[in-house]
Amino acid sequence: MIKGSLLEGFTPKELSKDWGKSEKTLARWRYEGTGPRFVRRGKTVFYPTQYLEEYYAERTAASTCEEAARLDRRRKTNGR
Repeated sequence: MIKGSLLEGFTPKELSKDWGKSEKTLARWRYEGTGPRFVRRGKTVFYPTQYLEEYYAERTAASTCEEAARLDRRRKTNGR
């Protein structure tokens, strides 16, 4: 994790280790637009902590019904 800067966060390698997802999965999510927001500077990809917190907040559910409704809305908007 990069610390001590305005943009604290993770590289894809660090995030894949932290979340237990492969770097390939993170790359696919970036391509599909389904994962957390990221910053790209040249070829370097970076996941600011703020964007990861927002990603989790958007996916927080109080019940399985609420989660199912959110997933259903997402499928409809993605055309799946």
